[in-house]
Amino acid sequence: MKKLFFLSLFVTLAFTVHAKVWRINNTPGVAADFSTCALALASTSVVNDDTLHIEGSATAYAAFTLP
Repeated sequence: MKKLFFLSLFVTLAFTVHAKVWRINNTPGVAADFSTCALALASTSVVNDDTLHIEGSATAYAAFTLP
């Protein structure tokens, strides 16, 4: 029984997806991952299942298109 439990635990952990949350903020002086949506979308570091968190700003963000 213990072997089956540990095997199922291993299989579950092996297929766990570690999605990342990326911060987008164009306010000068704010340490975010990206300053524009276009840079985040073009980055090879941003992959499927990641989340882009576009933070509020006094400066408007440039238009962008989600693929």
